[in-house]
Amino acid sequence: GADALPPLNKAQRDKLRLLSIVTFAGEQGSLPYTELLEQLDVENVRELEDLIIGGIYQGILAGRLDQKKKCLDVEYGIGRDLRPGETAALLKSLTAWQVVAYGLSRLEHLSRDAAQYARDREEFDKLLETAKVSAKSAAAATGAGGAGGPGSSPADLDAFGEGLDRAGSR
Repeated sequence: GADALPPLNKAQRDKLRLLSIVTFAGEQGSLPYTELLEQLDVENVRELEDLIIGGIYQGILAGRLDQKKKCLDVEYGIGRDLRPGETAALLKSLTAWQVVAYGLSRLEHLSRDAAQYARDREEFDKLLETAKVSAKSAAAATGAGGAGGPGSSPADLDAFGEGLDRAGSR
């Protein structure tokens, strides 16, 4: 058993401890110092923090040492092999992530469509207002709209514009 194995040197012990931290972080994101000290068989908080800082510099994990709460808040840990029985949980987590990613993608698409619609509507409203002003000016120049023919009076143009407004909002 374990008695037949040769003793580990400091570098080997530290690497196993860091990999253990990554495993613990997969189970919970905030790791209390008291649990880490006990689980990793580390002498004191200073030694534990030095170990964690070394792991952060090596890229094994990313996180924040919270000395007030006396815990490590892990943001990221390197990937580890799955233990037996963990495949279903990983699949469930990835499926949930896929659903959220699809929802966000759809939301972004709808947001772009809404923004484009708003720009198109604003441009239409400006063109319509310009046409109304031009038609009113032309009607006034020809004498109260009589010479412009049916539907060219300012009131007719306003009614036409309101009809377009209703049609555009459908």
